[in-house]
Amino acid sequence: MPTPREQITNDSFRKQLVKLTVRTVQPFNLVENPAFEDFIDFVGNLNTELKLPSRKTLKKDFNAMYEEEKERLKFAINTNDSKIALIIDRWTSSNQHSFLGIIAQWISKDWEIIRVPLDLTLMEGSHSGKNIAETVER
Repeated sequence: MPTPREQITNDSFRKQLVKLTVRTVQPFNLVENPAFEDFIDFVGNLNTELKLPSRKTLKKDFNAMYEEEKERLKFAINTNDSKIALIIDRWTSSNQHSFLGIIAQWISKDWEIIRVPLDLTLMEGSHSGKNIAETVER
């Protein structure tokens, strides 16, 4: 996040917009919502250089950030000196949807525990060991 003295650029604005859409599970067409456009116009009065990207641009930015993060994660895993534990967790939501999550965990050179979510998927069928294994293989 930029400090109050830093100028917010279109690039940093677009990156934060991608993070907003991901963290709040918004569709890319959020940027076409009139209420959101009004909000950005209001904020834009603070910085007239900011431009609201199209949903296509937002999707392109999302894909670029995803690829950057994937490469950063690959590098972290490949340069890691410790063992990596895979944690598999299964649970059922209050509306009866079953999920299976996979997390990679290791200890860094600085003795910090690093946890990285690798996958979260809807799990169909029984919660047997065989079905869990088949879900993980997918």
